[in-house]
Amino acid sequence: MAIVQTTVTPAYIRTILLTGTYPDNTLTEDNVFDAEQNETRRRYPSCEIEFTSPESFLKDRKQSDKTLGFEIRYFQKRLAGGSDEVALIKQVEDAIILILETATLEDPNQLIITEQWERDYKQRDRTHPAYWISVLKVFVKTRLVAGPINDAVLIFRTSTSSVSVAPSQDYTYVECFDTEIMEGYRTHEEQVTVSPISPGVPLRFRGGYNSRFITHLPVKTVDFGTTGDKVNNLLTLLSSDEKPIIGLRFTKNTDDSPTIHTIQEDIKVDIERIERAYLYNDFVVYRVFGFLTQPSTLSAS
Repeated sequence: MAIVQTTVTPAYIRTILLTGTYPDNTLTEDNVFDAEQNETRRRYPSCEIEFTSPESFLKDRKQSDKTLGFEIRYFQKRLAGGSDEVALIKQVEDAIILILETATLEDPNQLIITEQWERDYKQRDRTHPAYWISVLKVFVKTRLVAGPINDAVLIFRTSTSSVSVAPSQDYTYVECFDTEIMEGYRTHEEQVTVSPISPGVPLRFRGGYNSRFITHLPVKTVDFGTTGDKVNNLLTLLSSDEKPIIGLRFTKNTDDSPTIHTIQEDIKVDIERIERAYLYNDFVVYRVFGFLTQPSTLSAS
């Protein structure tokens, strides 16, 4: 079974390294350290763990990611300097990689983990014996929150909707984001020889009502069902084969110092299509497209 750790520390890395099987006379409980050793008192062989990139966070409206980096350094005294010595070091390196591959670092939703070995030999001064050093650099990136942080509310209004199977009460889609509501009237121009503004400037008359509605819903299991408010039934035709009309109430908070105000729109939507986006390491997102069937009612408080 894989070892799972939600908060990675040097002590935790040491713990999982000690579960490995290593060649004789290499790593034991006495020579694996969860901090950098004093150079003048370093043991050979030995291993040390150091966090080179402490926990960092990148947050936006849709997700929160956490990154960290650490190094595992293995030291071994250089004796004969032959191929057998290098082969022994590689066995230790392979054993450490195997341990990390069976451990899940920074669960849940691990996005990226990179592991890179660098091997070299050094000699501090003439009085100090030469030694090999193998450094494993590990970088881990995880997603703490997948999907949007709720900044708007979208409600299915039973009283203003016409669907094949009506729900018993209004239904709230827990999260919605990147909602666009566009509406207006088309323009018809009439060319006249004499304009009240200036010669050559046409008179403009109102054409048909024109609108567009787009929103994104990260879908959860509770959003599926048999009634017309569920995302799998928003497009279900009426018994007369006519399209349903969906009444929605959209509420969005906007910062208007010193008080946060709320903008609210009541709209009726003819759903045109619903697109599904099955994104890697993210929620399933439904993109809902439609047209407003009448001008919206807009208010602010």
